[in-house]
Amino acid sequence: MAARENAILERACDEARVEEAEEGAAKVNFLIRGPHGAGKVYSEMFKDNSDRTWKFTYLVVEIVSPQHAKTQLMLESYLPA
Repeated sequence: MAARENAILERACDEARVEEAEEGAAKVNFLIRGPHGAGKVYSEMFKDNSDRTWKFTYLVVEIVSPQHAKTQLMLESYLPA
């Protein structure tokens, strides 16, 4: 990921972990907090060469608090060609 994209990601969340498996692919994990709870986000992204933007393969949001609302949401996208 370019330095500019990393800077944007760092400002967007307090603790983000980016693993670049190969050129044009990355796994991004970070914590989220809101007025009614907190959670963890896991995603895998790839750079689409046709329009040069980052797109996700999957995005998982795991709600961890409050305890009674524990759930997991998964959004899948298409796979790169």
